[in-house]
Amino acid sequence: MSVAKLIIFVIRKKKRLWELPSVIKGSKERELTMEGDKATLFRSFYDDRKGCTALLGVFVCVAIWAFTAGSTPAAVVWAVGDGAGANNNDLLVSSMIEANGLDNLLYLGDVYETGTAAEFTSHYEPSYGRFKSITYPTPGNHEWGNRDTGYFPYWNSRIGGAPYYAVTIGGWRILSLNSENDYGAGGSQVAWLRSELAANPGTCNIALVHRPRFSAGSHGDQTRIDPLWQELKGRATIMLSGHDHNYQRINRGEGTTHFVVGSGGRSLYTFSNFAYTGLRAYDMTNYGALRLELTPGLARHELRTAANAVLDQGTIGCEQPAGSSPDNPGSSPGDQAGLSLSIKPFPKRQLLTYALRRGVRLKVKCRAGCTVTTKLQMTRVSRSKSGKKRKARSKRRRKVTLGRSTWKITSARSRVGRIKFSTRRRAYLKRRSRITVKVVAKAKDEAGNTVKKSTRVVLSKPK
Repeated sequence: MSVAKLIIFVIRKKKRLWELPSVIKGSKERELTMEGDKATLFRSFYDDRKGCTALLGVFVCVAIWAFTAGSTPAAVVWAVGDGAGANNNDLLVSSMIEANGLDNLLYLGDVYETGTAAEFTSHYEPSYGRFKSITYPTPGNHEWGNRDTGYFPYWNSRIGGAPYYAVTIGGWRILSLNSENDYGAGGSQVAWLRSELAANPGTCNIALVHRPRFSAGSHGDQTRIDPLWQELKGRATIMLSGHDHNYQRINRGEGTTHFVVGSGGRSLYTFSNFAYTGLRAYDMTNYGALRLELTPGLARHELRTAANAVLDQGTIGCEQPAGSSPDNPGSSPGDQAGLSLSIKPFPKRQLLTYALRRGVRLKVKCRAGCTVTTKLQMTRVSRSKSGKKRKARSKRRRKVTLGRSTWKITSARSRVGRIKFSTRRRAYLKRRSRITVKVVAKAKDEAGNTVKKSTRVVLSKPK
């Protein structure tokens, strides 16, 4: 889209510019999603709602568009642990997370009391279990004893029985480690971690492990996992843990920020060791979770309480290796142009509402030099004046395009992005309780080879 067309669009739609939704409640950050194939993200950092209606505001928006065009969307990830118990505190925290929206949840361990299959059903499932399809867990000490009947069967669809594993989210490598078994210097987990870090240079790594290596809380420093920490030192920019039931942010000047987020619902622990080396922030009185907004090379963090208050926040940068791709690997190659398409699952509750607000998230992969065109479609059946469905003939059905987007992929790694619904279609779909959309993707490489793939996803509102 040319700059001239963009300016004309902004001027014509200026009455809507101050109705932009906040990305974070209470912040000054606004976003605008343009209609149809003009689904481009704008960001404005003005308090004045009419800042973009003047001519100067138009050029500011154009400049921001030019600066952010082609950037990788941020991944919103929440981290919390020690929350699956027989009380309502975890329900409050999980509801807060759901209300704010998320792409993934990192559960930092402990399902009370002993992590049996029945306790996963009665304690974990009603609260954080609503995010099961997008959760990456790490085992805690409470459920490890019953791991063969509780932890591993419950998470089999997510991690396939792996006690430790790695995934990539938002340009960051997520390393889920096991603090309950095989953490010794000569163990297989340390050897796996060493090879994983060697294969992924740079410091854009986030380690999650239930027991914290460093903590000012009552459990204190967990020296048992020091062999894992020695491998992570200088390579992991962020380390996430639970175990101590409070919130701590610790930076000991070694290049790693340690977060203890054991405030997920179990009774809170207090401590008095405020002179602990590197302790930068703490909270012992509020249940809450850590919100991470991940983009390649940068992580924004916020501690949010169950009441949605922000108590601690900041940014953390990391070093990416030269020539690295910010996109997520993991999809298998497809035919000809190597396209692989998948829909990333959303939370079960308010799924349609979330998709209308943030868009349908896709993971697309093709070999270097591909241009991928994606669009959302819905088949609409015409109705008679009486409201009854007519005969389901092909000529009675028509395909309606709900949104579209085009991405250029310059490396043989996957691209993660969203297709946002057009404004006109969004208003209509808000009245629906359940829709099935078809995602069509077409890739073309430099040699002119093309491949087309499609998939379907059901979006529904909670019952």
